[in-house]
Amino acid sequence: MSETEEREGNDGRITSVFFSYSRADQEKALPIIRAIEQAGFSVWWDGVLKGGVKYVETTGEALESARAVVVLWSRDSIKSHWVLDEAMNGRERSCLVPITLDGSEPPLGFKQFQVIDLSKWRGATSAPEMTNLINTISDLHEVDFVPMPVSQSPQIHGLSRRHLMLGAGGIATLGAVGAAVLLWPDGDRLSSNGIAVLPFQNDSGDPDQDYLSAGISTELRNTLARNPGLKVVARSTSEAIEAQKLEARRAARELGVSFIVEGSVRASSDLVRVSSFLIDGTTGKVRWSDTYQQSLDQLLDIQQDLTSAISSELSLAVSSALGHTNIGAASNPAAFDSYLRGWTIYRASSNTETDLLALARFDNAIRLDPNFAAAHAARSATLTVLGNFSDDPVQAKSYKDQALQAAQKAVELGPDLDEAHSALALSLFDSQLKIREARGPYERSIELGRGSAVTQARYAEYAALTGQAQAARSAIDFALELDPLNSNLHRSSGLIHYVAGDYESAISAHQQAVRLEQNISDSHAWMGLSLLQLDRDQTALDTCLKEPSSLLRLPCLAIGYDRLDRRAEAETAMAELVAEYGEAGRYQQAQVLAQWGDLDAAMTALRDAQAATDAGLTYLFTDPLLLPLHQRQDFQRLQSELGFT
Repeated sequence: MSETEEREGNDGRITSVFFSYSRADQEKALPIIRAIEQAGFSVWWDGVLKGGVKYVETTGEALESARAVVVLWSRDSIKSHWVLDEAMNGRERSCLVPITLDGSEPPLGFKQFQVIDLSKWRGATSAPEMTNLINTISDLHEVDFVPMPVSQSPQIHGLSRRHLMLGAGGIATLGAVGAAVLLWPDGDRLSSNGIAVLPFQNDSGDPDQDYLSAGISTELRNTLARNPGLKVVARSTSEAIEAQKLEARRAARELGVSFIVEGSVRASSDLVRVSSFLIDGTTGKVRWSDTYQQSLDQLLDIQQDLTSAISSELSLAVSSALGHTNIGAASNPAAFDSYLRGWTIYRASSNTETDLLALARFDNAIRLDPNFAAAHAARSATLTVLGNFSDDPVQAKSYKDQALQAAQKAVELGPDLDEAHSALALSLFDSQLKIREARGPYERSIELGRGSAVTQARYAEYAALTGQAQAARSAIDFALELDPLNSNLHRSSGLIHYVAGDYESAISAHQQAVRLEQNISDSHAWMGLSLLQLDRDQTALDTCLKEPSSLLRLPCLAIGYDRLDRRAEAETAMAELVAEYGEAGRYQQAQVLAQWGDLDAAMTALRDAQAATDAGLTYLFTDPLLLPLHQRQDFQRLQSELGFT
């Protein structure tokens, strides 16, 4: 019998960690169990038992096969004979991991073991005490890689200020794809160096392998984009076109490219087969094709061979930026696998729980391959999101500080990786409010990431918010050339026009974003605010009411109602903003107060936002809603302190 067979329980789960606790502590135990599972371990606890399964037999099998026995000591569990027996098993097999949530000391016979204190743990998987627990469990496994479970991808929902964190581009609806010809008016004249990598198909018959086919095509697209001789269509547009199942020549015309790359991936327990085709967009004929079948441990070699083969077929030298030494690519196939899983989860992430799940994948990739620069950059971007959305000021600061450290490490390991410099710039600008210091990394990122729509768009927003209107327009226009069906890029374009005072163009850009993704956040609010600037107050109010994000809808309504002399409704909207967001919404409160003419209160709110390192302050320099404050010395001083002037 193999080791795997020995470790497989009656319900089909492969036991990795046995979790022992008192049933009275179940509510407290579940978040810990989830955190361990998010780190990639399969956890046995009594909640996994199916009906009809014999408790004693199944528990015994799981306990004996576990690599780590985690025991939750508490006032209740130290009295439990079951917990004591299970702890004794872990002690005798030298795999006991004792923890406590209430400070209880373990009973006699177990006091010699150092207990991990989780009494101050607030649920973050990146917290030091949880990191200590995960590392202890990892050490007991004595393996290089722990397979990460793949969760179902959550539904995508737009979230304020998160859309450019990690290439999390918008998804074009199928009905909007027909607009591609309008977005590419010269589509019949194909770009001689244009290429589109369509999402590879998953031929494994296993939906859990979707991450691998999506990840391989994305990594191929990103790597080709670093070649200065190519113009590579970005992800959102490629996916939208692929979803229509167009014939290759039609797809090439829609995208304005000369070449289409298609492929498929079939993965089994130990082998992966990748087939790829380079198709001439003019004739529809296959110009090159190949199939690579190797062990999963050689997945990185397949990725590199595929990129080199396509570049060679197009008679293009592979850019020096593709070298592993410079970009800090993965050297461990298992780390690369974990990174792809994390990327897939993050791209579809809609809340803190799924962000933490993605973070656990990136953390695992780094544990397996500490020099993997792209994983550090991904970790930084994820932590930036968590920091900006945490309602706990202490936890938010911890996330933001970790994001900066991860980005700095990414740049150190991958000095020629645009994602690393872009993540560092984002952390400095969005999380640390170090406006001046962010400029260098932003400029370096677009120098290295000329072919990346996300890198260009991140820089475009920074340039716009720091008063560099022409540079912002140039960068966002190029990003839209690469990814015209990306709703988030059109939203960014709308922001850039808005802060430049071109409100009609801002409205048009946001209308396009909404056409591509009906429920996208922010766009209705920005349209409403643009209409307010054009003195179309009633239309503005009607538009603001459609905004799904209350963080932007409520200030828009508070200002709009006030413009229409509906003061009671304006104050109600403001009260809802304060009640729902409190200190986390101080920047938006300042916008409303400035428009209401309460300038002293507005300045107080801005100072509160500064103390909380509120990312809203990145809008301070160009926000037309704050124009009433511009002549005040305290406002000018705040601009200077943040590095705008």
